[in-house]
Amino acid sequence: MILKAYYINSKKEFEISVLVFDDNNEDLFRISTELNNKKVEVFDEFHFKAFQKFRIELIDNNIDLKCNGALINVYPSMMMSSEKAYFLEHGKQAKMDSVVNIYDHIEISESNHPEKQNIFYQNWLQSL
Repeated sequence: MILKAYYINSKKEFEISVLVFDDNNEDLFRISTELNNKKVEVFDEFHFKAFQKFRIELIDNNIDLKCNGALINVYPSMMMSSEKAYFLEHGKQAKMDSVVNIYDHIEISESNHPEKQNIFYQNWLQSL
């Protein structure tokens, strides 16, 4: 798939080709791309965790993605193992009409490290 990405410091946008592979034999998700003639590849048994690892690799190279999964308040339920996640609001239960595809494009003005997503998620849980 082709995703929109940007350089964090300059905000310059570009497209990045990303391969997402579900290896049913090993129960692992693999996400990979070529970045500056170097292969970036991550694995995890949970799709969203693999996605977060992938973003960390990109962020370490001054790059982030312009997609729902990069928003600080997008996080899957423990029952979701696909590319679906909830758009969360403090104090409100997650509902099916707030489910988004983590790879769908959305305009983002600032990069949020996946650790901030994890903190937001924990704070959201406590707000219920």
